Amino acid sequence: MKPNSTLLLDEFKNRLSTYTDDEIIRSFNREVEKTGWGTARAEFLSSLHYEFDRRDFDYSSIGNKECLSFKSYIQLDEVKRITTKNNK
Repeated sequence: MKPNSTLLLDEFKNRLSTYTDDEIIRSFNREVEKTGWGTARAEFLSSLHYEFDRRDFDYSSIGNKECLSFKSYIQLDEVKRITTKNNK
């Protein structure tokens, strides 16, 4: 039997894989400036990071292969490059 965190990660990855690019960006933006932390949120954010990689987004303006910054709202341009913006 898989540990709960692995089950959460799988569930979030499966759900996010069905989202459009715009829905992925909106999901990220809903997490900006949140300070709460727990297993479920950690797994969700990890799944978002995985989706950025899977979709070949250029997210170098907010992170790298090891981490993402949730300090700024983002948008996606036509060449799948993520850029920051001032507000939602």
